[in-house]
Amino acid sequence: MVPLDELPEQGLIRSLSSLEAKTDGVGLRLTGGSLSVRGAEVSRIRWSIQPEGKTANVLIIGERQLAITENYLEEALVWIDDQFQRLVLGRTSNEKP
Repeated sequence: MVPLDELPEQGLIRSLSSLEAKTDGVGLRLTGGSLSVRGAEVSRIRWSIQPEGKTANVLIIGERQLAITENYLEEALVWIDDQFQRLVLGRTSNEKP
């Protein structure tokens, strides 16, 4: 889960989650979605805004081949964090939170 205010204002998740339409007193708001990704090891990003409207549940789906070594879990965690930082938070590999 990610606090909505930590997502970049111009990022896709926060931008799309602010879409709202009203007709005849009925309001519609986009509270989740799925993005297909091309040209990366990540293939899909899915998100949903939680009912209180302050956090988003984000799922990143991807595939990467790693050799099974004593550090493979650490390498996988670094890769997952890098994908989240770049694709969800919009940070470059060199930027620190």
